[in-house]
Amino acid sequence: MNVANINLPRILRVGAGASQQVAATLVDLNLSRPLLVTDPYMVQCGYSRRLEEQLEAGGFDYGVFAECVPDPTTDSVYAALKVLREGEYDCVVALGGGSSMDTAKAAAVLVHRDGPMRQYKVPYLVDGGVPIIAIPTTAGTGSEATRVAVISDTETQEKMLCMGMGLMPMAALVDIASYWVHGFFRENEIADVAPGNHAVVTLMTYPDTPLEGRVESLGWGIAQTDGAPGTDLLPSISPTFEWIRLAQRIPVRVHLTDVPDEIQLRVGTTCSVLVTADETGRVPATPAALQ
Repeated sequence: MNVANINLPRILRVGAGASQQVAATLVDLNLSRPLLVTDPYMVQCGYSRRLEEQLEAGGFDYGVFAECVPDPTTDSVYAALKVLREGEYDCVVALGGGSSMDTAKAAAVLVHRDGPMRQYKVPYLVDGGVPIIAIPTTAGTGSEATRVAVISDTETQEKMLCMGMGLMPMAALVDIASYWVHGFFRENEIADVAPGNHAVVTLMTYPDTPLEGRVESLGWGIAQTDGAPGTDLLPSISPTFEWIRLAQRIPVRVHLTDVPDEIQLRVGTTCSVLVTADETGRVPATPAALQ
């Protein structure tokens, strides 16, 4: 007879406005000094500030670490760990995608341990640490409900799998309002796009059901191929030069204001994004190219 072992967060709140219950969740868990762990983009788009306002209204003595990086490294984990230890915080609140959550989870289990992160990769099972409250803003990783974290060792370049109940969040707040898409607009068109603009998102999977949204933020820049640091921290320059340069694409984040129950959103799928200044809320017809 096979017995299934299912581990889930003690508190799992799912639905519109779930992320607005972070203060109540901390009270339920008898926690008072949270460290908010997130990334620069969450700060830029205002998500981090919304949580901070909740914590301030609730009278919490909190801190913020907002330097998480994609594909978290031991360097970023140790930086978060330093803040966690020095502030003597009693829990971490992870806001963002899988990278921010894995960074927070790793710091949470290291806070009372000595030695580098590599000592705690599988087959070691990590147990114990400060409580973790996870607030995901992306779909797909599932880090808010798993006892797993993946961290890259800066020294060895090994991508380490770490497992154990210490990495399982004590609470997960999954807000339906975290549904969003990125549209990529040419740099010669971006001047006409502004936060608050009405947007129509048409998924290739559902060409006859356009979704309404609002522009939430615009990217401040994009990575350049030439000039990025290479070995020895010297600029990496291509030996060839293309004389024809196309307009660069700037990411525009669109928050989906209403997603019908029959629409299934999937990470990485294709859509068209139409941004207008129309504030009437009327949804234009589906673009002809997708009919």
